[in-house]
Amino acid sequence: MSIKQFDLLASLYTRIEFEPNRREGTLVIGDDATLQTLRTVVAEEEEYGLHLPEDEPDALKVGDSVLVEASTPRTGIGFFTLSFSDLIKNPSARVNEPSGYFLIAEKFNSRGAAPAPDVVQRYRKLLELIKLLGEASAFLDHSAGRLVYIHDGKFEVPVQYTAAHVEALDTGVVDGLVAAIGIDTHREQKLAILAEAVRELTESTPPSARFVALLAHLADLSKKFNDGYRLFASSFSYEKVKSELEAARVEYAAKIHKVFTDIQNQILGIPVATVVVATQMKAATTIDSNFYINVAVLVGAWIFVILVAALLLNQTHTLDVLDGEIDRQKKGLEKLHKDVAKNFSDVFQFLNRRMEVQRFLLRSVLFILIGGGVLATVVFFFITDPARAALAKLTGY
Repeated sequence: MSIKQFDLLASLYTRIEFEPNRREGTLVIGDDATLQTLRTVVAEEEEYGLHLPEDEPDALKVGDSVLVEASTPRTGIGFFTLSFSDLIKNPSARVNEPSGYFLIAEKFNSRGAAPAPDVVQRYRKLLELIKLLGEASAFLDHSAGRLVYIHDGKFEVPVQYTAAHVEALDTGVVDGLVAAIGIDTHREQKLAILAEAVRELTESTPPSARFVALLAHLADLSKKFNDGYRLFASSFSYEKVKSELEAARVEYAAKIHKVFTDIQNQILGIPVATVVVATQMKAATTIDSNFYINVAVLVGAWIFVILVAALLLNQTHTLDVLDGEIDRQKKGLEKLHKDVAKNFSDVFQFLNRRMEVQRFLLRSVLFILIGGGVLATVVFFFITDPARAALAKLTGY
């Protein structure tokens, strides 16, 4: 659709007083902008479909009243129809609201700021229903305006309705269906239930009348859907949820324990590093080979401390991620099965306890690690006279 061309033509249609059920009317040229727009549109009559049967465009002036005849403009510009009834004669307009259209009888510009008339508001609500039915179907043919379901073969529901059906639409039922299906973990099952309800309601009706039958029995469609979903929900098994949660408990417990076992080799290296520091440092009274050995051992010890501390921090972040996953599982259970969620609180209590134990172990290892580094530093300064003298000079002690 050409937005600029649509807006240009719609600005004239808004000012034309059309005769009832006709495309002829009178336009009062109220200002120079209207006059220039009229001349532009009439100059491209084949494009815009607007004709002046009695006047020459160049002879017109502001204040004149002219007779205009409006035919259908080029499709690419937009839809300019006598009424809403004519708009929905187009199959594609029955499943999607056109991006630009003008209803002469209702004097409604879809791109204008004026509130939509009641029939258009109901039309938009009906399109919400059609979109929902389309999601429940195997295929929504937008160009032909038909819903295709698969059940023992292809089951078609052509989207055919009139303005009268739109005006009689029960919008409350539509809102209820849209809200009932919503967006949650059971959405796919709900759409399948809705598709089955559509088929059951219309299978004995000729294809061309199926959609009208749906509109006439929207309350029955809603009831069938609700009954079907209640049946689906009643198949919820307490034992199944219990089994799934037990499996989750084992899985998350293993993941929590793995946080510590993944770095156990590095942790076991802490006593080894301590022995190395204890045996490799030698008393040094001057800056000799023993002095440099002590410095190297101390630097190596602190590099080890920093690397293992980084590993511990990384594992702490892993615990944080697991904690978030467990909390999400708990909230999901409370949302989907709030009536029985409290019966499984011990599963999450167990996981939380394991989480706290692992956090305590990681903190303890970090404390021991830093303590070892500090002890190595103390020993270094105690047996390395030049370093102790430099420290005393630096600190003043």
